Amino acid sequence: EIPERAKALADALWTIGGGAAVVDDAAAPSPQTPPPLIHSVWVNFNDARDNVIVGDSWAHVAGQRWHWSRAGDADVCYTPGSFMQSNTAAYHRLLEALRSHVPAGSAVSELYAGAGAIGLSIAAAAAAETAGAGAAEAAATWSVRCVESVAAAAEPFAVSVARLPEHARARVSFEVARAEEAVGAAVKDADVFIVDPPRKGLDKNTLAALTDGSVDVDGGGVEGGGGGGGGNKRNNRRKRAKAYISGLPPPPAPTPVRMVVAQQQLPPPPPRLKTLLYVSCGFSSFERDADALVGSGQWALTHAEGFNFFPGGDALEVLAVFQRTRVD
Repeated sequence: EIPERAKALADALWTIGGGAAVVDDAAAPSPQTPPPLIHSVWVNFNDARDNVIVGDSWAHVAGQRWHWSRAGDADVCYTPGSFMQSNTAAYHRLLEALRSHVPAGSAVSELYAGAGAIGLSIAAAAAAETAGAGAAEAAATWSVRCVESVAAAAEPFAVSVARLPEHARARVSFEVARAEEAVGAAVKDADVFIVDPPRKGLDKNTLAALTDGSVDVDGGGVEGGGGGGGGNKRNNRRKRAKAYISGLPPPPAPTPVRMVVAQQQLPPPPPRLKTLLYVSCGFSSFERDADALVGSGQWALTHAEGFNFFPGGDALEVLAVFQRTRVD
């Protein structure tokens, strides 16, 4: 239940910034109609006594319930609790590059899926390719499975799927689970595996499932690892990131720290899994994970490119393509 004072504030905000808007959740935004100052008003509930600003519970008060954005050919639905890339133009370029590495007819699994923009863009492209006559064989093989730990993402994902062509909807699924809990099942029937983790990189169970579980990671690029002051470590990481993308000789790495990813031997990835697409927003953790993947002997890094989501900054979003080199 929304407290009375919170409801009064929400109503006042809507009256000031959005009261003249036409509220129609089913309608796509019209480019001819200027958007209202306020799209919608929500109240967030957080009674935790910690430094987390936003809680898990949201209440919609006024305006449209869904915010729509495009991801390739897919309409993607967002709510205030969803993760959304702010630089949509750069994100579209990344999605286009990523889709070029997904063979037609592939079964795709994605971890850390968020609102499902990556998976939905792949599904929309696959639906377009298999819509015509003579595409029955390809239509019978492709699928997209998205896994996300935030339960609130399930409802907007289902709303987004409803905008896919009818013949494609049954081939797209969503699972609420932590990546480390779902990875074992997610890799089993996949031809292409996609990960888009937070800055800290892959969790140890996911990394173990993609290797054989016995890899030691050279953690020189891990946050907090190595010697020296924090500022020097950050500068070194930035220089190494730029050198990695440009091909220039990197500066000396900080003192490495060993981190054991898994304690027991695990089976290698299934033979069917041939392609791993890694989207990274933290270069040091990507560098660590890439070393582990290549060091396992299971994967080769065959392509990498950077995208500048924040012009004027020194952060890079990286898309990396790994191909299987060994099938046990």
